[in-house]
Order: sequence, then structure tokens, then C-alpha cells
Amino acid sequence: MHSIKAVKDYRNEKEMKLLDDWIERLHSNVMTGSSSSSSSTSSMATDDVITDDNGMISQDTFVAETDDDDNDDDDDDTDAVGANNEIGANTSAAIDLTGTYTTIIREYAKLKNGGPDAIQKASKMFQRMHELHDHVNIVQQQQQQQQMSSSRTTITASEVPTNTVTIDIKVNAYNLMLGLYHDSKEEANVPIALALLETMIDSWNKRQKYETTTTNDDGNDGGAYESSVPTPTDQSFAHCIGSLARMTDMEAAKVESTRLLTILETMFDAMDNTNDYNEDASSSIPSFTPSTRAYNACLDLYGRFAVKMPPSIILPMCFDIVKRMEKLSSSSSSRYSGVRPDVTTWSAILKVCAMDVDGGNAIGKAEKLETATKIFGDLTSSSSGSSVEDESGKGSMRKRGMEDGGAEVNDKIYFYMMKCVASYVANAEEKEAKMVELFTDACKKGLVNGNVLNIFKNNVSKELFNKKAGNGRLADNWVANVTSVKVQYTDGSMKGAGKNARRKGKSTSNWAKKQKIRYGLIQERKSVKDKRRKAKLQRSASSL
Repeated sequence: MHSIKAVKDYRNEKEMKLLDDWIERLHSNVMTGSSSSSSSTSSMATDDVITDDNGMISQDTFVAETDDDDNDDDDDDTDAVGANNEIGANTSAAIDLTGTYTTIIREYAKLKNGGPDAIQKASKMFQRMHELHDHVNIVQQQQQQQQMSSSRTTITASEVPTNTVTIDIKVNAYNLMLGLYHDSKEEANVPIALALLETMIDSWNKRQKYETTTTNDDGNDGGAYESSVPTPTDQSFAHCIGSLARMTDMEAAKVESTRLLTILETMFDAMDNTNDYNEDASSSIPSFTPSTRAYNACLDLYGRFAVKMPPSIILPMCFDIVKRMEKLSSSSSSRYSGVRPDVTTWSAILKVCAMDVDGGNAIGKAEKLETATKIFGDLTSSSSGSSVEDESGKGSMRKRGMEDGGAEVNDKIYFYMMKCVASYVANAEEKEAKMVELFTDACKKGLVNGNVLNIFKNNVSKELFNKKAGNGRLADNWVANVTSVKVQYTDGSMKGAGKNARRKGKSTSNWAKKQKIRYGLIQERKSVKDKRRKAKLQRSASSL
């Protein structure tokens, strides 16, 4: 078990070969031996992870053992994986393999570009989790049936099936699989992701029905609902909605995303009415704190549609999502404060505005620029309480300025706004002046990422760029708050040969001075070595 978790490089063929073998042995062992109580077979000892001289995990990590004569019911050591020791009524607790199986799925999920092979292997491990869970339940049922059907007053441990392992399939395992389908570029994985989420929704529906129908007359519930399928969280919905971007039918994707958001909001209402969220630990309906994840995933999905839809269609779709978020977050319950539109929300809408797909449609460009300017102005304004009318003029969106405790600007916000200016402002002088204003503001707030730097460079003259940005390393405070596409030099790079610390304005590192001293020391050492070499040659010549 520890050896399996020790494997970190899932792109290394040698380690993968060992891992596949260990997984196969582990799963086979626990599936065939978890109910055994009268015989002993070989087991895998995993007290230590053994590596060879090259640092590879060695096969010697797994040691075959026989335990024919040693049966200590008082032994509390549970480090062995899948051990087939005799386990009776007084034995130690069963080994929990939840973390081991989930870790393997998680490592495959990290291979975002791992292709079908990563999805296939993760799916196989996910299936094995359910196989083991079902097997453990069968053994438990057999144990209960044998105890109930026996007419004797005493049942020996050797006659009762026991489990040496246990596994609990948690929601993070499902979310990891949904995340894999989300990162996949294959449309064929979309229905698989939807089907997986539907099983989680069905589990939630059954739990809710059980919760409302198993209450006794005295007010006590009839126990928690048990299922191997966990209920979904907003992250589950976000992954599934994100996977819809692979669909070629945009209308079908829009309908499906709306349906999923409606189901999620139904869950919000049910959790609000049936329990006190995480305060009621006895409830069979697990709860979670509502957030913007699913809504932002939907906006990101619509952003992908923007390349094929005019703003008159795509922008109302985006603002409909924002209105749903605003309606929840402005409710009397503080539980929905996490649904309030955040910087990712507005960034997604600005991204839609920045996509210039209208060609010569001046009306569409003007509409996008106006919308982007309003949103950007709201985000960067220090005042609060104002509102921004949506593009249709119907209703308004509550302002989320920085002092309002809502969304704060980030580097993406500045990039998308600068892209809107570059694409939609026709007058060259006006465009250049606006670009300088935005770039200067980004510098003051430490939000100059690679995209901001490049779009500024491409839309102003070379002289103006050198005057504003300099030529060399960027000031540290210009990039202090960057979260994406980080750069340190005006050529858009981080480091490399020939780079130096010269920057716009006064140097703060004394790089040139330090380099001069360093070069002098190197030359001095070379001179000393040269003198010693010559002296040695002279001594050798005089001795001849």
C-alpha cells in the first residue's frame, strides 16, 4: 500500500509497469482473501518502501510470507496490505484502502494531457473501488445471515466470514473522474460524464426521499441511508458543465448546462429546508457550502460559444447566469454569500466581450466595448453602491467593487479589457492613449502578466513601449500580484542566457556593479593560476 502511494512519476514506463503489477496483486489479494478466516496465503508486506540504486521502487518491497503457525488475535499491526491472517472477533480493525485507491485515481487525473490511456486506467481503478465495496458488503451480509441463522449460542471465529479490508467511496473519487472527463478533448466522454453525475444525483434523490419518509411518530429518524454512490457537490456540477464544451451541438450544450444548474439550485433549496447544512451530522443528506464554481463553469462554457455567436445572443446568456447568482447571494440566508459573482465571473464575461468574431459588424463591436467598459469601471472604481445596467437595459447588476468586499481585479481582467480596446477602438491615437492608461494602472497594481505586456507592446510604438516598460527586467512591484502567464523581462520571458537585472528606472539590485566585481575576481583567479603554472614549468626545467 505504501509502495503504491510512493510512485509519483506516472509517465515513467518502468514505474508504471511495477505499479500495474502491484495494483493487480493488491486487488486480487483483497478480493479473494478479504473473507477468508481459515486459511493463510501470501501477503504483501509494506512496512518499508525499498528502492534500488537508481531510486526506482524495487519489487523487493513486496515480500511473500506464510503464516501457517502464527495466529495472534491480539496483534494490532494493520500495516500489511491485503493480509489473509485469521481475523476473529477480537482482531484489529480492517485496513481502509480508500486512500490507496483514490490516490491512484488522483495521480492519473494529474496527467491532464495523458490521453485516453490515463482515463482508461483511472476508470479501471474506479471500477475496482466499486467491486471491492460490493465484495465487502457481501461478506458482511453473509456474516450477519450466518449469525442469525445459527441455532447455536456460540459461533467460533473460524466459522464466520470476516473482512480484513474496508473501502469507502467518497465524492472526491467521483470528482476526480469527472475532472478527467472535463480535461478530455473527446466528445465521446461527455455522455460518460453526464451518466456519472446522474448516478450521484439519483443517490441524492434517494437519500432525500429516505430522509423524509423514514421519520417515526416520535420524531426519530430510522437511520442513515447507505449507498456506495456519494451525493454530488457544486464541484461535480462544475466539472460536468465544463465537459459540455466538447459538444458540437451548442444549443444542446446550453440546454444541458441550464438543466444542471437548475438541479443544483434544487439541491440548495432542499438542503436549506431539510437540515442545517453541516450542523446536523445525523442527516443522511450530505451538505456543502454553495459557491460560484458551477456558475463560472457555465460562463466559461458560453465563452467557448462566443466564437460562433453574435454578442446579441451570447451576452444575454451570460447575464442570465449572473442574475441567478445575484438572486441567490442577495437572499436573506447568509449561506449563499459564496454564490456572489467574483473576479472569475466578471473575467469570463470580459473574455466573451474580448472575442472579436464580428468582422465588420460595428454595432456588435460597440456593444461589446460598452459592456466591457462598464464592467471594468465597476471593478476598478473605489466607490460602492452604484449599479451597472445589463446590455438589454432590463434590470441592473449590483456593483462589486473592491471596497464592497466582492470581486477584485486580477491580471486577466486587465488583459481582456486591453484586448477589447485593441480590437474595437478604431482611432489610433485614442487606442494608444487608452492602452497606456490601462498598462500604467496594471503596473501600479502589480498585474503585468505576459499577455498584458505583449498586447501593450503590439499596440503602441516601439519608442513608447521602451519609454513606459523599459528594455530588460521588469520592476518587481509590476508583477507582484500576477496569477497567470508570469514574466520578468520585457521580451516576455522569465530568465535565460544573456539576461540581466537592468530595469526601467533606478536599479534596486546593483547588478552591473556586482557583475563587474565578479568578473574581476574571476580574472584575478585565472592570473594566479597562470603564474603558478609558469613557476612550476620553470622549476621543472631547472631540475633537468
